[in-house]
Amino acid sequence: MLQARLTRREFLRTSVVGFAASSVAGESAETQDSSPHPNPIIYFTKFLRGLSPQEITEAVKGMGFDGLDLAVRAGQCVNPDNVRKALPGAVTLWQKAGLSVPMVSTETNLVNPHDRTAEPIFAACAEAGVKEVKIGYWQWKEGESYWSMVDQARRDLEAFGRLSGKYGVRTLVHNHSGPYLACNASTLMTLLRDFDPACVGAYIDPAHLSINGEPLPLALEIVGRHLAMVAVKNVVYRSSGAPAGKKWKTEWCPLQDGLVDWPEALALLRKRGYAGPLSLHGEYSGPEERAAILKNVARDVSFLRSIVQ
Repeated sequence: MLQARLTRREFLRTSVVGFAASSVAGESAETQDSSPHPNPIIYFTKFLRGLSPQEITEAVKGMGFDGLDLAVRAGQCVNPDNVRKALPGAVTLWQKAGLSVPMVSTETNLVNPHDRTAEPIFAACAEAGVKEVKIGYWQWKEGESYWSMVDQARRDLEAFGRLSGKYGVRTLVHNHSGPYLACNASTLMTLLRDFDPACVGAYIDPAHLSINGEPLPLALEIVGRHLAMVAVKNVVYRSSGAPAGKKWKTEWCPLQDGLVDWPEALALLRKRGYAGPLSLHGEYSGPEERAAILKNVARDVSFLRSIVQ
């Protein structure tokens, strides 16, 4: 379980700020490049639950990120209940610190455009200058009609698209392995194909594609001009040790160690002309202790920075 809210002193003692400054890539503040990067590297703030905007600033800046993929979820400093009031001020604070906020990620179950939280999030993003909103996931369950769910999801996306048109904030749908309607690029585009890519975009996650066995070059060709955002993490298969039945399991791992060849993936994205953000998720299998996760994330962002050109 994630730790409860830390005091400021505890956070500064256990966070990655000092770690990043002293032991990741050996860079000093004087040698870091402050110019805009070709693909801004932003941090998905899922694991910063309970921290204040200022504490998030210190953690994210300390790890060397360009900005935030802001989790607007329960327990976060900006959440669905306070988003109209809290988001504009928080974004202003982060921008003054040199951190962009190009997107927010909503609750994973937000697929109803008429949910009481949906329009306030889009409205707050418009006011704060946030251009992308990642919505949730339609989950298929055995016994349900897949094609009936697709029809409903497309009706939902039509309404989300109207919110996007009204507020100038694009709706993003993320591919996620497992029993989801958008489990890879093929199924994702079953949902998105006829929508205006300026209003509804594809949020591609190569690690989840690798679990489902869809090659990234094919996936990028499938989504085409709908490509709007890219998630960054990595995954490996491990033997479960079971004598029969399910013998393999997936584990999240450091970027350079998994199924996704990130130097090759970035080369493919450059070839496609993708110049948008890279959202580093910081997913790791094992105990979800924030300090340990952030140390791993600091190593990941250093590696990612070294291959982004």
